[in-house]
Amino acid sequence: TDMRAKAILQEADSGAPKLWVTYRALTLRRAHPEWFDAKSTYTPLFAAGAKAQHFVGYLRGSHVITIVPRWPLGLGDDWSGTTVDLSVGNWTNLLTNEVVRGGTTRVADVLKRFPVALLVKEQE
Repeated sequence: TDMRAKAILQEADSGAPKLWVTYRALTLRRAHPEWFDAKSTYTPLFAAGAKAQHFVGYLRGSHVITIVPRWPLGLGDDWSGTTVDLSVGNWTNLLTNEVVRGGTTRVADVLKRFPVALLVKEQE
C-alpha cells in the first residue's frame, strides 16, 4: 500500500522520501517507457517571482513534469508567490495524488504537501 506523503516525510531520517520518489518514478517509467525513450525531449520550465532562482523544473516529452527546489535551506519554505506556467490540462502529482490544473500555478501550491513534484498529464 502507498504511504501518504506526510507519513513518508516523517520518516526522512530513514531515507523513505528518496525511496518513495525513486519508486514512483521507476513505476511510471515501467508503465510508459515511450515517455522516456531517446525521442522524448527535455523542455526546461522557468518560474517567475521573487524566489524563481530556487526553482528547477522540466517537461519530459509532453506527459511528465518534474519540479524540485534549488538551494532549499535558503528558500526557507517560502516561495513568496513565485509561479510557473504548466502546459494546459490537468496534472496528477504521483507523490501526493493531488490534481494540479495547467496554466500559471503557484509553486508553493504544487509543493505544499511534498518537497518535490512528479506530475503526469491526465489523458483526455
